[in-house]
Amino acid sequence: MTQVNLLPSDVRSRQRVRRMTGLVVGAVGAVIVLLLMVYGLQTARLAKVNRDVAAQESVNQQLEGDIAKLHTAATLQQDVATRQAMVDELLHGQVLWSDVLRDVSSVMPEGVWLTQMQGVLSTSASTTVASPTGPATTGPTAGTELVGTISFQGMAFDHPSVAHWLTHLEKVTGWVNSWVTSSTKQSTTGTTGSSGEPLVTFSGTVDLTSKATVDGRPK
Repeated sequence: MTQVNLLPSDVRSRQRVRRMTGLVVGAVGAVIVLLLMVYGLQTARLAKVNRDVAAQESVNQQLEGDIAKLHTAATLQQDVATRQAMVDELLHGQVLWSDVLRDVSSVMPEGVWLTQMQGVLSTSASTTVASPTGPATTGPTAGTELVGTISFQGMAFDHPSVAHWLTHLEKVTGWVNSWVTSSTKQSTTGTTGSSGEPLVTFSGTVDLTSKATVDGRPK
C-alpha cells in the first residue's frame, strides 16, 4: 500500500532534521562508548605492565644482592687460593717433622720405644729430638730422590720386636732402606723389663725420599 505524507513540506523538513540529529547523536554516543571501552582496556593493560615492571625490579634487586654476595665469596676464595699458593711455595720441598713424629708413632710396634731420634736433610740441616713427642724444626731439602736420613736409638723387649720395627718403618710413604746398625741385649745387671729379662738396646737409620716431603706426601 502506498503511503502519502500530507504534512506541509516545512514540517517534513524538520522531521528529517530531527531524524538526522538523532542518528548523529547516536553515532557520537556509540563512538564515545567505544572510546571509553578502549581507554578502560588500555588502562588495565598499563596497570598490568606497571605491576610486571615492579615485580621485575624486585627480582633485579634480589639478583643484584646475590651477585654482590657471590662477588664477596669469589674474593674470599681468591684470597684463600693466594694464601694457599704462598704456603705451598714456602713449604715446597720441605719435610715437616711434625708429620715424621706422627708417622713414627703410628708404626711403633708393641714392646718398642725410642730414646732419641735425629733427622738430617741432604742440605746438612738437621733436627735432634730428645723424645718422640718433642718439638722439631726443619730446613730446605734438595731436589734429589733421597732427601734425608732419620737416625734413631731405642729399646725393646727382644730382638724380634726390633725386626718388626724395621719392617714397620718402610710402611710409611717415602721411607726406605730401614737398617739397624746395632741391636744388643743388655747384661743381667742392666735395665730389665717387667718380666725381669734384660732389654735390647738398638740403633739404626731410615732414608727419606722426595715422597716424604710436603710435595710428595698424599694430600
